[in-house]
Amino acid sequence: TTTSFAGLTQSVNRIEIPIIQRDYAQGRQDTATKRIRGEFLDALLKALAPNATSQPLDFVYGEIKDGALIPLDGQQRLTTLFLLHWYLAARLNISANSPGWTGLPKFTYRTRESSTAFCEKLAACRPPFNNPLDGEKDPKDGLGDWLKDQSWFRRAWLRDPTITGMLVTLDGLHGRLQQWSVCH
Repeated sequence: TTTSFAGLTQSVNRIEIPIIQRDYAQGRQDTATKRIRGEFLDALLKALAPNATSQPLDFVYGEIKDGALIPLDGQQRLTTLFLLHWYLAARLNISANSPGWTGLPKFTYRTRESSTAFCEKLAACRPPFNNPLDGEKDPKDGLGDWLKDQSWFRRAWLRDPTITGMLVTLDGLHGRLQQWSVCH
């Protein structure tokens, strides 16, 4: 069946990327991956525009076990969608108990303990995004650098390609959405 990420989050309690899956590859820094990531982020953000059509993402499939979606295919897209939804909720200061917000499912990578721990910490984190009413400013040096500067961030995590990939993608989203909010 066809569903949105929000629809999926109403169907499952958590998304678990199983240990057999590869690392989050969309954050790699080679030329081809940068192009693919940029095109994908642009397509996702285009779908956020008023009156935009939905963005088909091909198949995402796996099994649902004890309320958890365990994907066999689509983990890269699910991860990017999770990061986008986390970013938007943080940017808009939407808390878990905000009216109309169904929230994000618990999202975790089982590829490494460090990836699991990072996902838990990220989900609970709210960067100080620009809110003129509160005198807050966006993270100055980029979102990834801000996250790496938090007391809960372990330097050893920088050796985990899933975590470094997520940081790269979050920086890509942050840069695009800062520009996008000025243009839209």
